[in-house]
Amino acid sequence: MKETKKLDIRYVMENADFHDVSADHKWALWVWKNIVFIKVAGFWSIEESHIYMNRFWAIFLRLKQNWRKVYFLIDTNYMEIQTESFRRYMKEHWAHLADQDDLLICIIDKQSIKRLI
Repeated sequence: MKETKKLDIRYVMENADFHDVSADHKWALWVWKNIVFIKVAGFWSIEESHIYMNRFWAIFLRLKQNWRKVYFLIDTNYMEIQTESFRRYMKEHWAHLADQDDLLICIIDKQSIKRLI
């Protein structure tokens, strides 16, 4: 029987094909194969959100050229609860992400109410 390795976040980070961090350290990401692990932090202004989300979208588009499905694991444990304008921006500009058959998003947060918001 072939032994398999446990796939966890640490494995993705240690074996990443690509790693990037924003200049302001409000996000860091690791890409391993078709898995994107993102750690986010702080408050995001609308301008920052636009830049960051477009960066993530570009990574998704690049990965989907080679993979049928792309997985985004987003650790929000260090992200503050965002403003209403942030939530409105996300709904107006990025709600289509929920309809992508080739994109699966998992929000990771210890606080279940924060995940819901």
